[in-house]
Amino acid sequence: MVELHPEELRAAAFDAIAPFYDADLDRRVYEVERKWRRKADEALKAHPGYQDASDRITDAWERASDAAEELHDEQQQAAEILKDRVPPAPELPEAEPKGETKPPLFDSEVDFVTATRQLIRHKKLLGSDDGDLEENEEHIRDRGDES
Repeated sequence: MVELHPEELRAAAFDAIAPFYDADLDRRVYEVERKWRRKADEALKAHPGYQDASDRITDAWERASDAAEELHDEQQQAAEILKDRVPPAPELPEAEPKGETKPPLFDSEVDFVTATRQLIRHKKLLGSDDGDLEENEEHIRDRGDES
């Protein structure tokens, strides 16, 4: 049914959850929030100290913005002056492994079948019998041809 009529499965799922879903809830929550914000705004603005506090905050914000802009300008000027003094990046040493290196388990340059065979060998999912390994490799190859 899923393959032949996916829209019917979708409709059945929606019908099953419909009694538990309130499609109007978002709108009602938005309306309550909007009314509360309007009342809160009116109450704050009606406070006798509101305007003075608002003016002080605005002044402080403007001073902070000016200071941040001045700081940025000074940083840019310092970077421009000092850029020639920075030495070139050092050459980093290469790794010197002490043990025997093993081939990587996965290499994106290798085709899917070869990578799968390497993984099977590594994980030893088929046991130690080489016949089983060849049989499974044929199965993997056949499945690859089907897709």
